[in-house]
Amino acid sequence: MEQKNSMMESNQELEQNMQEFENTETNANLVESQSEEDSFFEDNAPEIESDEDNEDNDIVVENDDHDKQLPDFNKMSLEELLVETNKVINQYVFGESKRVIEIIKTTFYTKLNTQNEQAKQAFLEKGLNEADFVPEVNPIEETFKELIKVFKSKRAEALSAFEKEKEKNYQTKIHIIDEINGLVNTTEHFNQVYHRFKDLQDNWKSIKQVPSDKIRELNSKYQFVLNQFYDYLKINKELRELDLKKNQEHKEKMCERAEALLNSDSAKSAFVELQDLHQRWKDTGPVLDEVRENLWERFKEATKKINDKFQDYQNKLKVERDDNLIKKTEICEKAEEINTKEYDSPKSWEEASAVIESLQKDWRKIGMVPSKYNESIYKRFKVACDEFFRTKNDFYKGLKESQKDNLTEKMQLIEEVEALVNSQDWKNATDKIIKIQKDWKKIGPVPRKKSDAIWKRFRAACDLFFDNKTKHFENLHGDENENLKLKNELIEAIDKYQHKEDIKESLKDLKDFQNQWAEIGFVPMKHKKDIQDRYRTAINKQFDSLDVDAKERDLSRLKLKLDSFIESSNAKKLIFSERNKLVTRIKRVEADIQQLENNIGFFSSGTAKGLLKEYENKIKVNKKNLSDLQDKIRLIDKYIED
Repeated sequence: MEQKNSMMESNQELEQNMQEFENTETNANLVESQSEEDSFFEDNAPEIESDEDNEDNDIVVENDDHDKQLPDFNKMSLEELLVETNKVINQYVFGESKRVIEIIKTTFYTKLNTQNEQAKQAFLEKGLNEADFVPEVNPIEETFKELIKVFKSKRAEALSAFEKEKEKNYQTKIHIIDEINGLVNTTEHFNQVYHRFKDLQDNWKSIKQVPSDKIRELNSKYQFVLNQFYDYLKINKELRELDLKKNQEHKEKMCERAEALLNSDSAKSAFVELQDLHQRWKDTGPVLDEVRENLWERFKEATKKINDKFQDYQNKLKVERDDNLIKKTEICEKAEEINTKEYDSPKSWEEASAVIESLQKDWRKIGMVPSKYNESIYKRFKVACDEFFRTKNDFYKGLKESQKDNLTEKMQLIEEVEALVNSQDWKNATDKIIKIQKDWKKIGPVPRKKSDAIWKRFRAACDLFFDNKTKHFENLHGDENENLKLKNELIEAIDKYQHKEDIKESLKDLKDFQNQWAEIGFVPMKHKKDIQDRYRTAINKQFDSLDVDAKERDLSRLKLKLDSFIESSNAKKLIFSERNKLVTRIKRVEADIQQLENNIGFFSSGTAKGLLKEYENKIKVNKKNLSDLQDKIRLIDKYIED
C-alpha cells in the first residue's frame, strides 16, 4: 500500500511539474541563443599560422610551464640521451612525447656536431689539410637513428589510433543523440527517464575529440534533441531551474577562466585553451533566461580579447618570419655570388670558405620563415653551399696531383745538387747549383707533410757545397797580414776623405771605398772583428755627413752589412737569411696596404673625408716603404748572383 501511495505522490508531483513547465516560455529561445553562440565561435576564431611545431592540430597543447618538468638534456652525454630517448618511446604519451623527442634530437646533434668540430680542430692542428678531414662514424648516432625510426613508427600508430578514436567518439555521440531522441517515446517513469537523460548528458561531456568537420553537425543535432526532450517531457520547473543553475555555475567558471587567460604570458597557449573552453561551453546545457544574455556577453567579450591578442601574436609572427625570409634570401644571394667567382690558390679558397662558414653561422641565428617558403629557401641555400664545397674539393684534388708532380721535380733537383756536392770543378758546379736554385723557386708547392723535409734536404746539400767551396778558397787567399795592412790604409783614406761639392760624386767615391773593401781578401781572425768595426764606423760616419736621402743611406748600410757577410764562412746562409727577413717584411707591408685599401670603401660619404685622407696618406707611406724594401731585395740578389 505504501509503495502504491509513493507512486501516486510521484505521479502527482510529475503532473504538477509538467503543468508549471507548460506555463513557462518555450525553449525556442535556447535554440536561437545556441545558434548565435555557434556562429560566434566560427566567425571569431583567428586563422592560425601554419607551424611545423604544431603538427598535431587536434591535440590540446599544454602550458609552456611543462618544459620545466623535463630533465636538463644539455648536461647529459650522448649515451644518456639514448637512454632518455628509449624511455620516451617506452612511456609514449600522445601529444607530448613528440615535443620531448624533438628537444632530445636537437641536443643530441648539437653535442655530436661539437665532438666532430673538436676532432676537426685536432686534425687541423696536426698541420693536415681540412679537405682531407672525414668525421668518424659514431655508432651511438646509428643507434639513435634507429630509436628515432622506432619512435616515428610508434607515433604513426598512435596517430592512426587517434583518428580511429575520434571516429568512434563521433559514432558514440550519434548513438547518444539517438538515445535521447528515443526517450521521447519511452513509457518508463519520469524519474528513471530523467536520470537516464542526465547519464547520457554526462557521457556526452566525457567524450572529447571528434572529427572537426562533424562538430557543428553534432552540436546542432544535440541541441535539437535536448530541446525536443525538454519540450516533450515538460520537466518540472524546480528541477529544470536546478539544472539551469548548475549550468550557470559551470559557465560562470568558464567565464572566470577565460578572463584569467587574458593575463597569460603566452597568447598561443591562451588561444589553445580557449578552444577547449568553447567546446565545454557548447556541451553545457542552457541557463536561466534572466542571466543567459549577460553570461553569454561576458564570455563573448573575453573570447574576443583573447582572439585579438592571439591575432596580434600571429601578425607579429608573420612580420618576423617575413623579415627572416628576406634575411635568408640575402644570405642565399651572397652564397650564390661567391660561386660566380674564380679561386686559383689555396689562400683564395680558404678566404672564400671563411665567408661561406660565416654565412652558415648567420643562417642558424635567423628564426623560421613562412612555412610555404621553408623548404624552398633552405634548399636554395644548401644547393649554393654544396656547389661551393664540391668545386673546392675538385680544386684540391687537382692541387694534390699538381703537388705530387712538383714533389717529383724537386726530388730530381735535390739529387742533382747532391751529385755536385763533392765536385772540385768549382765554377761549373757553382753555376749549375745556382741555376738549380732558380729552378727550385719556379716550381710550385708540394704536399705539406713533405715540404719541410725536402727543403731541409735541398738546403743542406747546397750549404755543404758552398761550405766546401769556402774552405777551399780560404786556403788560396794571399797573405792575410798584407790584407790587414791594405784595409787599415783604406780606413785611414775613408777617415781623411773630404766631400766634393757634387753630392753624386761624393756618393760615388764612398761606394768605390765599399767596393775596394769587398775586393780585399781575408785578414787574420784575431783582427777580423776590430777592423770590421772600424771600417763600419768610418764609412757610416761619411754617409751620415753626406746630405743624401734616407733610402740611399739604408742601401749603403745594407751593402756594408752584406760585405761583412762575405768574409764569413757561411756567407750564403747569412745573405739568404737577410733576404728572407726582407721578404717577410714585404708581405706584411703588402697586407697592410691591402687592408687599408679595403677600408677606404667604408669612407665614401662626405662626413668621412678626414678619415679618407688619413688612410690615403697611410697607403702612400706603405707603398714607399714597399718600394724601398724591393730595392734592398734587388741589391741582395746581385750578391747572390755574384
